[in-house]
Amino acid sequence: SLSADYARLHGYDLYIDYESDSTRGTTWLKFDMVERVIRAGQHDWIWYMDFDILITNTSTSLTNLIHENLENATMPDAIDFLVTDDW
Repeated sequence: SLSADYARLHGYDLYIDYESDSTRGTTWLKFDMVERVIRAGQHDWIWYMDFDILITNTSTSLTNLIHENLENATMPDAIDFLVTDDW
């Protein structure tokens, strides 16, 4: 898949979860999955994406995008998450 190729190209870990369930309903599956990754404590940043994602520029790394967004922040260490607009 393009997502797996992108992750491999940039040295990122990719987790695909087909088996999650949530007692709170399917909407909560993504939050439960992200929470498990956060609790594992192995990553500085986590990028959650649905299966309908379209990566249009594979040469741009998420690391660069994060750093570009944080360089203009007055308190970059206080930022816990970044949100983007849909195209």
